[in-house]
Amino acid sequence: MRIIKTLKDIEILKEKSQIDREVLQEIEEYFKNVYNNIGKSEGKTIDEFSLKDCGIIVYIEDGDNVWDLEEIGMNPEDNGLLEADPEWIDEQPIGEDKLDSICIKYISAKEQHG
Repeated sequence: MRIIKTLKDIEILKEKSQIDREVLQEIEEYFKNVYNNIGKSEGKTIDEFSLKDCGIIVYIEDGDNVWDLEEIGMNPEDNGLLEADPEWIDEQPIGEDKLDSICIKYISAKEQHG
């Protein structure tokens, strides 16, 4: 699993990971779109902008346990990703593979109890 919060995270993945370049390009385009919609209005440069407070990008890799993604708040007691209720799902062909983008609204226990 790769957690992406900043443009620097994407740059590191480009340099050091085995993730398909086209997939990383799609992730970067999505990041830039969020920046243009949120970060610019906050007066931040794209290098300063972080998804930390508005929704991180998580790239799930082969071998990741989708039942137990505690690093991103999806624990095995709640069946991890498999019990998530997505806001939307998009499937995009990339070469011979496909990229599934899933938007999950996560509400922390702190937010739930106000």
